[in-house]
Amino acid sequence: MAVYATAADLASLGLPAAALAAVSSDDQTAALADASSLIDSYLAPRFDLPLSAVPAQLKGICCKLAAFDVLRKRGFNPGSVDAETVRLSYEDAMRWLRDVAAGRATPAFPEAADVAGSDVQSLPFVYAPAPGSIGLSASAFRGRDTDADVEVGTVGAPRRRGW
Repeated sequence: MAVYATAADLASLGLPAAALAAVSSDDQTAALADASSLIDSYLAPRFDLPLSAVPAQLKGICCKLAAFDVLRKRGFNPGSVDAETVRLSYEDAMRWLRDVAAGRATPAFPEAADVAGSDVQSLPFVYAPAPGSIGLSASAFRGRDTDADVEVGTVGAPRRRGW
């Protein structure tokens, strides 16, 4: 299982360092691992895990989930403004994960060229010629664009599973 954020990320994206001072690094790491596991459970129906390239959004989502978990375990004043902010961030993160699982949202995966050491290469491909130009009637291509020209392009990194 991949962990999507570090303790340093938690201090910069999740909770202020002062709030984390009373929380051991083992507890922080455990909260991040739990959050990453939860994220994986929402990504698994749509994406092959572990992800080969991790979207930057997942780092923030992981920190929001872990921050709530850390505060819940450490204890906090539920009526305070800070606690309400952390709770709302947690709820937003969970809503986004549900949207990803349902197909209403998609993480912004980095392009293959942006991923250091990526083994995804741009491969050439050719679209088929227009129907009729190779001796087939247009009826053989019913539902397809019959005026299409031959096009050449490249295949980049897959945007999502099943492309």
